[in-house]
Amino acid sequence: METSPLMSSQNRETISSESMALRASNPTVSKFSIYPEYMKQAQKRPSEDTTKNKSFSKKPKQNKEKGDKKDSNTVKKLITELTSNTSEQNTDTITSYPVTATETDPLPIDFLNLYTKITSAESEIQKPNQNIIIQYYNFGLGIAKRFKFYYEKSYNVNDANSEVKKEIEKQLPDGTSETTIRKRKERAQKIFHLFSKIGTDKIGRVKSFSALMISKLTVDQINHVISQIPDKTPTESFV
Repeated sequence: METSPLMSSQNRETISSESMALRASNPTVSKFSIYPEYMKQAQKRPSEDTTKNKSFSKKPKQNKEKGDKKDSNTVKKLITELTSNTSEQNTDTITSYPVTATETDPLPIDFLNLYTKITSAESEIQKPNQNIIIQYYNFGLGIAKRFKFYYEKSYNVNDANSEVKKEIEKQLPDGTSETTIRKRKERAQKIFHLFSKIGTDKIGRVKSFSALMISKLTVDQINHVISQIPDKTPTESFV
């Protein structure tokens, strides 16, 4: 297991340059290209509900607007915690779990280890919120790295996401619920998106928010939170 709390400035510059070149040659790659699956789900679900019962079409719309409010008490409270000057010490670290490398795949990810870490952290009642968030961040980091790996082979977002999905499912034990995998993946992607933009050091500032609570925020709400953090220290600039 290799521990890497922060990337070196040299690595950040290298990855950032690769990212700029990638986006320049492929206009379809946006800053959210790493998250098309959960973004599509977030956009699709309200319309599905509306289609099922058209007679109540106005009500889902009102609920959606209420849920997307950037000035909600939940969003305000999270911003307050993330901009505080106090940070609690946590015992877990940002880590990378490599598996057997090959010439064609030099940096594979051990998703089984990452997934097991989440299960273990969530099963410990006394485990601080920060430690569980870190494990989801690690899982999200692995997903982001593998998406980048597959995307640079095909330059196709759907193909890259499909390959990541297959890789995760292949490594997990038979019988693992697809629903559980999807929910944890979506949760991990949202947490990674937030803290890769504002800095993993901000995880220590989280007091009352669990990984589940953060994952329930909409994409717009998360982006609003990111915009309100003045002391951002991005840790994964390739996203």
